[in-house]
Order: sequence, then structure tokens, then C-alpha cells
Amino acid sequence: MADSPSQSQRPTLRGSARRFSLLTVLLFLATQVWFYSRSYQRADAQISIQSSHIPSQQSSVIQPTNPVEAPKAQESEWVVKEQPAIAPVTVKAPNANEGRNFLIMVRTNHDDISWVTAYVPVRYTVRAYVADSDDATYHPLVNKGQEAMSYLQYVIDNYENLPDTSTFIHAHQFAIHNNPVFGNDMIQMLHNLNPEVVYKHGYINLNCNKDPGCTETFSDRMTKEPVPMHTWFAEAWPMIFPGETLPEIIAAPCCAQFSVTRDRIRERPLSFYVRARNWLVETEMNNYYSSRLFEYIWHYIFGANAHHCPMEMWCYCELYDKCFPSADIMQMAKRIGSNLSIDSEDRASAVDIMCQKEQ
Repeated sequence: MADSPSQSQRPTLRGSARRFSLLTVLLFLATQVWFYSRSYQRADAQISIQSSHIPSQQSSVIQPTNPVEAPKAQESEWVVKEQPAIAPVTVKAPNANEGRNFLIMVRTNHDDISWVTAYVPVRYTVRAYVADSDDATYHPLVNKGQEAMSYLQYVIDNYENLPDTSTFIHAHQFAIHNNPVFGNDMIQMLHNLNPEVVYKHGYINLNCNKDPGCTETFSDRMTKEPVPMHTWFAEAWPMIFPGETLPEIIAAPCCAQFSVTRDRIRERPLSFYVRARNWLVETEMNNYYSSRLFEYIWHYIFGANAHHCPMEMWCYCELYDKCFPSADIMQMAKRIGSNLSIDSEDRASAVDIMCQKEQ
């Protein structure tokens, strides 16, 4: 049996074990210190590299390559404005065909307007408002007041960016309220219309015929309608024209087809047209009466005299360059022009000859 360690050897063994454990701990701690110091050096180096690419506070702001990343100070350079810029007011060009001319047509889904794209003069940009479809590109707020609602909607939609001229028509190529000299054909009227005249007068009624509209004054018609006209105006006038006195006589050729310049439209503020449309939306007056009411006041809205009834011969000559030597010859031209049994080219030639005929 081996002898056990002596009493003098035991402390020495315990001391050696204690020193070994201490050295192990110190070596572990040294290793950790070295590891973390190296990590900090790498981090400092990375930060130093990144910092070298950061401009100082005095340097100019770097323009972003992605609009989404634009700083607040630069936001206006990237965000599209909500309101379109107002079109510059153009001075009348020597040739009015060079200007922007919109043709505003009011139609329903059932109207055939193929004649528009086929024959309308190229100087016009067509805007067809579909009265009975909310899905159409252009449509009124509600389908009330026949063409009046769409006319007002167009002005409101385009007030800040109106074209040089806006011409308002119905959707029918042939209609009794189109000028008979041209076979009641709107295409012939548009092709013969002198665009310079719109700039000259600011507002023109496309209809030269004084009957209906001018043959009876506002006062005469008061008691002849199923609902007297004074009842219409008594309700509507103070709502549409607050602060304006109702004229004693209001008259103009029928039938709500006219041309007007941007400046004439803007003589009244946008709020006026919004107020007129709101009245039309809210009124209990039926479509016939409300549309007729506007038919009698479009000229007044756009700055013409309340009694706006140009001489018929003057109208044909000034607007359409059809200058008849006498009223009798003009009446003959109207009868021939509207005689559909005669070929359209022959009718046009006959009317031109009558314009050249001496009195």
C-alpha cells in the first residue's frame, strides 16, 4: 500500500492548483479584451470610411435620384400640382384658325354623333358631354335642365384652363333651329362660320333667325306660356343674379347654340357658374322650363345686352359671309337652302349666287 502524501506536501499541491486556475482566468480575460478591441477598431474604421462620404453642413444638398426620397425642402420639385396651370391669355392671332377652339356638344347615349368626327372643321376640339351617363368621360353633375346643366358643367370644369373660344351646340346635325340658308345643317354652319367674328364680338348666337326668341319680347310672352314666364324669372333671377335688377325686356334668338370667348366667360367669377348650377340642381322647376329659362339668358350671362336681337341680314353677312342684297333675296335663299328636294351642292351654289345678286 502506497504511502499518502505528507502533511508538508499538501499545501504545495493546493497552491499549484490555485495558481493554474488563476492563470486560466487571466488568459481568458486577455483573449476577450483582445477580441473586443479588434472589433472596435473595425467598427471605427467602417464609420470613418462612411463619414468620408458625408458632406459637411456647408456643402450643397445632394439632389435625390428618386423623387420619393426628396427632402421636404425639395418636395415641390417632384410633386405634381393638383390644380392645372391657367392657360395664358392669348392675343387674337391674325388667323383665328390657329387658336384653341372647343366644340362643346351635349348628347345622350342614344344620339348618333358620327357626323361630328367625320365632318366637323379641324380647328375644333370636340368635347361631348353625355347627359345620361355618369360613366362618360365628360358628363354633368346630374341630368337636369337639358343642355343647360352640361354647359355650366363644362365652364366649371375648364374655368382655369379655357380655350380661346368655346362653341356650344346640340347633338343633331339637322334641326329646325339651325339656319335654313344652310339646309338646317350644323356642319355647313360651322364650316361657314367666320372664327374671327367670335373674337370681335366676344359672344355670338349661331342662330340668325329671330323667330322664335326675338319676335315676342319677354313682357309679351309672360302670359302666353303654359306657366307664365314671369313666374320662371321671379323664382330664378335673385338666386342666379343676386343684386342684379331684372331687365324689363329679355330677348335673343333661340335655341342655346352659341360661341363665346374665354375673356367673356371669365367676366363672371367661377362662383357665379357654381351658383347657377346649384340652383339648377336644387330647383323643382321641370326640365322644360329650367332649360328655356337659360336659353333666354345665355347672352346676358356672357355680356351681351339683355335685348340681343341682331338684324337677320347682318347676322348672315357678319357671321357666315353670306351677304344678301335685300331681305327678299335672303328669304328666297332660306327657302331654297331648306328645300331638301334640291341637291345640297346645288342649294349652296344657289345661295352663293344670291349673295352676289344686285338688288
